[in-house]
Amino acid sequence: MYELLKKLFGIDYRALAVFRILIGLLLIIEILFEQLGDLASLYTDEGILPRQLIIALSQASFPWRISIHLANGNYFFQLFLTIVQLIFAFWLCIGYRTKLATFISWYFITSVLGRTLFIFNGGDYLLRLLLFWSIFTPLGKVWSIDSFLLKKNTNNKNQETISFAAGTAALLFQMFLLYFFSGLIKSRETGWISGDAVYYSLNIDYLTTPLGNWLGKFPEISEPLSYATICIELIGAVLLFSPLFTNFFRYLSIILFLGLQVGFYLCMAPAVGLFPFVSTIGIIPFLPSNFWNYLSSLSIKNIVQNLFNKIQSNKVFIQIISQLKPPTDRIIDNKYKITGNILILFFMLYCLVSNLSVIYPSKIRIPSQLSFIGGILHLDQGWNMFEKPNGFYTFWNVYLAKLKNGKQLDLFQNTEKINWQKPKNLAQYYRNSHWNCLSAAINSTYKDYLPAYLADYLCRNWNTKHKLIEEKMTEMEIYNMSQAPSPPEEKGIPAEIQKSLLYKYKCP
Repeated sequence: MYELLKKLFGIDYRALAVFRILIGLLLIIEILFEQLGDLASLYTDEGILPRQLIIALSQASFPWRISIHLANGNYFFQLFLTIVQLIFAFWLCIGYRTKLATFISWYFITSVLGRTLFIFNGGDYLLRLLLFWSIFTPLGKVWSIDSFLLKKNTNNKNQETISFAAGTAALLFQMFLLYFFSGLIKSRETGWISGDAVYYSLNIDYLTTPLGNWLGKFPEISEPLSYATICIELIGAVLLFSPLFTNFFRYLSIILFLGLQVGFYLCMAPAVGLFPFVSTIGIIPFLPSNFWNYLSSLSIKNIVQNLFNKIQSNKVFIQIISQLKPPTDRIIDNKYKITGNILILFFMLYCLVSNLSVIYPSKIRIPSQLSFIGGILHLDQGWNMFEKPNGFYTFWNVYLAKLKNGKQLDLFQNTEKINWQKPKNLAQYYRNSHWNCLSAAINSTYKDYLPAYLADYLCRNWNTKHKLIEEKMTEMEIYNMSQAPSPPEEKGIPAEIQKSLLYKYKCP
């Protein structure tokens, strides 16, 4: 039995190493190319989401969320936190002080989520969960600075290649929860049962790429793709833990999941954001040892080994390494290991109940006395993305700016001509997936709060950049433009565009 459980829930150290490197790289890229660019507009009190708004909304809906980013709304404070986050993401990538780097990276992700609340999607939430479970796994065992320092200072020649503990089981179980419950939720919804779900998803213009828009013109492909998505998610998740022909079924599931994520990205990149990348990285720990053994047998191993040898013999590298101390290899008492494993198993059960409560809200729910656990540790989850795509409207905005000289501009499309028609390739008007999520919040869930803050920000930002009195903005009107999806039988007949004023603001 032990060997079977180890085969199903153990992870090769090399898989953990690649997982760690890619998670670290993804964090670095996200920080450098998205978070830093949005720092002033989305993370400071001078931006669209001042702290008083976030704190007020958090107290009502997320009372247990703790965010260091809410301590100060100054730009330089947020910049300092972002630099610290970047440093630990780099440490995680190279495997230096790996446990600490993993914990800090997890905390900063949860803190950022707590600071901005509604500008993130499923990929960001999956990333925080994978980082949480990674805290309890030996990510730095091989191919890391930590392992290099330990080998240099000890004669440890342990040849064990599999890590098997509650932490590795939890990391694998999280990916099962993601795919299985995503498929289960879809299988209960009318749009997916009828086979129209993919058609409606690809006709939400602000969430799709040009390829997605083009494929959305062919409703006949929707039915097979809708059913295939459900089958891949449900069956693929179960096959990951097949006790028979485990490696074969894992390879099959991994290939199917990779195809699914490639399709998501090619057709719906503006909507899914990081999700295809995080999901792909999250599936790497399922790769069995024979995969890594095969890679080691290829000639590329010699190329990589020669590269590492050159790095290790480099004088600068030697000088830097000589200043670093190896991580403390603490021997943990068995009773503490058992307690830790029991705690992890409890967290896994918590996540399972959290997913079940999304499907059966009237029958299953987290006890109110335990809800703080999900709030503090950010373990709450529910994978109901695109649960009801036929209920989605395509929406966009007109930011009608009135200047002192009498001119009118649309700051959404950045044109002097006010266009009330739907722009072509609508998704290009959003800087990244975070702004796409923000737009969704402005036009739906938080339309009673956010438009006022957005209008004030647009006005201040414009007037700061334009010094001439006659070019100053005097008034801002934010309009919601929406269009219902056309049913498959009425393809090519666009529905009427609806227009409504969300907020009217006079600039100070």
